[in-house]
Amino acid sequence: MENVKITYEGKEFEFAVGTSYLEIAKELDPEHFKDVVLCEKNGKLIELFKKADRDGEVKFITTYNKNGRRTYQRSLVFLMERALFNLDKTVDVRVMFSLGDGYFCKLSDGRDITDEFVEDLRSEMENLVKRDVPLHKSMLKTYQAVACFHQAGYVDKERLLKYRTSSNINIYELDNYYDYFYGFMVPSTGYLHTFDVKKFEDGFMLLYPSKSDPYKINEFDPAIKLFHTLRKSSDWGRLMEIPTVGALNDAIAAGKSREIILAQEALMEEQIGSLAKEIISNPERKFIMIAGPSSSGKTTFSHRLSTQLQARGLTPHPFPLDDYYKNRDEMPLDEFGEKDFEALEGLDIELFNSDMQKLLRGEKTLLPNFNFKIIVTAICSWEKGMCL
Repeated sequence: MENVKITYEGKEFEFAVGTSYLEIAKELDPEHFKDVVLCEKNGKLIELFKKADRDGEVKFITTYNKNGRRTYQRSLVFLMERALFNLDKTVDVRVMFSLGDGYFCKLSDGRDITDEFVEDLRSEMENLVKRDVPLHKSMLKTYQAVACFHQAGYVDKERLLKYRTSSNINIYELDNYYDYFYGFMVPSTGYLHTFDVKKFEDGFMLLYPSKSDPYKINEFDPAIKLFHTLRKSSDWGRLMEIPTVGALNDAIAAGKSREIILAQEALMEEQIGSLAKEIISNPERKFIMIAGPSSSGKTTFSHRLSTQLQARGLTPHPFPLDDYYKNRDEMPLDEFGEKDFEALEGLDIELFNSDMQKLLRGEKTLLPNFNFKIIVTAICSWEKGMCL
């Protein structure tokens, strides 16, 4: 029988062609293989139920890794869908958005979520985990997948795939339940050992393990303001008749792009104007701090807020925290050896605090201006405004 050579942690092993990477993980790392959810071969991620057909170097991915966590979370959603289908075939679940270590979900019929429903759903998910049901992946022609979703009544998925240009699509099956997921999955339900379901607001939370411990669910402490902001965004999408990506594609195809953009811009300006009004209602406010992930629009937002404040007689001074990056030779490195511009240690916090204290005392100060090529300085001082 023909063999393939697998290199793992600098050592070479031989396996029969057609051996699954799950079986390879069991043999090469018997102590930890149950925590492995993905395999990386020659730098490319692959699912564990794939078969080895050529030589290569492998690494095993657990949920301590970002891609491993996403695989676990995605698979957990599929598990929840199948469990709900077992309980009630007439209703679909909609994953609205992530919130903390979990997903906020609602039922398609809008029914009130009861404690009994949550208990039944959790119990059914646990039953599927105990049965260790395998997940299967198959490839269909896109038109075949559209037909399947149409027959099953999955209008949103049918609508989404209408614009897919690829001729093929991957479909996953769990205990005769089918769905489309864009991303990798675990081999079986037995891997999904840690989760919880909790009633929350007008829906429920599907909670997944914390980043630091794959066997622990952190206490659910929701960011209420973030939740209401995300729900407001969802409500606006339904109001504009674009609640899903598929519906947005339909609107774009119908030539409504400009209409949607202008409506969104109008709503944004209205909200920023209301925020500016709230800010100036208290003359003691000196700093307005804007938080968000990279490339989320913080700088753009600060300038738009500045315009609204200027219209109300203030002279704001927006500046990004990026200006406080340390010199390149002082930047920390990430796990790939690249300069980590996301790390707090890459910022000159001492200088930032010093500058802010000077401004609060009404003094002039030189603020750094980091342009990723050279560092220059600019003067910022209090007049009758504030720094953003």
